[in-house]
Parts: sequence; C-alpha cells; structure tokens
Amino acid sequence: MARNTGTTYVAGAGVLGLILGLGLVALVTFHSTPAPSPTTVLSVHQPVYEFFAGHRGVQCEILTDFSDGGPVAMNGVTCYTNSPPRRASLDDVGRIRQCTGVTCLANPGMGTPVLNPGTRIVSGPHFCQVTADGARCGNTSSVTFTMTTKGVTVSGQHPIVLSVKAPIYEFFGPTASGIECEINVPEGGAGVAQTLCISVVPPQRAVLAEDGTFTTCAGEQCLSNAGLGTLTLVPNTQVHSGPFTCIAGLTMMRCTSRNLGGFELSAAGTRAVH
Repeated sequence: MARNTGTTYVAGAGVLGLILGLGLVALVTFHSTPAPSPTTVLSVHQPVYEFFAGHRGVQCEILTDFSDGGPVAMNGVTCYTNSPPRRASLDDVGRIRQCTGVTCLANPGMGTPVLNPGTRIVSGPHFCQVTADGARCGNTSSVTFTMTTKGVTVSGQHPIVLSVKAPIYEFFGPTASGIECEINVPEGGAGVAQTLCISVVPPQRAVLAEDGTFTTCAGEQCLSNAGLGTLTLVPNTQVHSGPFTCIAGLTMMRCTSRNLGGFELSAAGTRAVH
C-alpha cells in the first residue's frame, strides 16, 4: 500500500454514516495528500480519498474497495456543491444518480486537500480531473460527469460500455435475466482465458473458450455462487475484457470471443451466435 503523508483526518460524514448504518463501531482515519502542482497525476491507494477541486466550490469523494471478497463493495465517485446544494454520483456500472437539496450533502474530512486545475486523481478504476471550474469524473465505464457550481453535465457512450482489465470480473445481468457471469483473462497468459455464464432458473451453464467454441451443462451441479459485492449491470451494457465481449440484454446474456462466435444464454436455453 502506498505511503501517505500529511495531516490525519476523519472520513467524511457519508462514509461514517455508512459505517454506523452497518452497526460497526470503528475509528476511521486517513491521511491527506498535499495539493500537487498543475498537470500532476495523483495515484492514491486508500479506501476513501476526498479533495476540493481548486477553489470553485466543488468537493469530491472517491470510494474504492481494494479488498478481495469483502463485504458489499463501496465503489464510486461522488461530488458535491454547497451552493446550490447538489450531489452527483457515478457507480462502477455507469449509473449516474443526482440529488438536490441540503439533505444530499456531506461534510469533508479535516485536512481535505485543495487540488489545482489540471490535476488527475486515479484510485482503482476511478478517476477525476480537476478542471478550471470544477471536476470531471469517470471509471471503467464509458460514462463521465462534470460538476461545477452551475450544474452537472453527463456524457459518454450509450449504451454503457465497460472496459475491464481485471484477471477475473464477475457481474450479474439485469435482474430480470437471472444470469450471472464471470470473465477470466489470466495476466500474462498464465492460464486459460474463458467466459462462464449461469442461470439458476433453469439451472444451466455455458463456458466460452477463446477460440469461440463453448460447452454447456444442465442441472444444479452446474451452478456456482457469485462473490460478495458482485455488481448488477444496466440493460444493454457491453463488457469488454481481453478477447471477450458480453452484452447484457434484459432477459439474456450474449458473449462472444473476438469475431469467432459465442453463445446467447436465456431461460430458453443456450444457442450459438456469430
């Protein structure tokens, strides 16, 4: 874990509220980082990182879950303005949520740094760029938002595209599909790359190889459990990881390898696609 220097501060009210809501009693402390010079790329490796975007009245908080198989992941980027009172959040699957009014606000921790325009902050899959009048934030999805005191602008590719580089990436399809998938792309080619999708009703599994061929299995013996904190995709989201692409339909999942073919899994069964 990277060493941080500076003044110790207590995590913002939003994080403490989450901890208290889970019934945990803990003292959470982190370290602020001095404001870097313009054009600096600031890589942070801590669960919570807060900053002010210059002196423009925009405050942001990046939550990154670095644990392996821990509780529900606390992942996302949130920015606030006090005047007018406004909040915008982006989660790991490209959903933007906005809120207005004083109930949407949270207090920054003590010692929160003021970062210069041009500074880029990277934490896990998340990033923020301090602009001349606020901050632009995004992650592995194709969606970003820009917050200033004038408002929030959402941009990016639709349907949502997730570009994943993790060796193992798990996700649920839209709730109506009842499908769970896992894409495995071992680092450095040390292992077999494959995509696996299952449905519980009916119990079935399809496993796609890198050459576009796939195998199927029917019955409860074919099932497995997703890890804690596995994300649920928005309908029509595309997931790209290594040679594989999965498209999450409302009631099905379509996965292919390059242009070599693949499968479509739904409650009706599994069929080959090209």
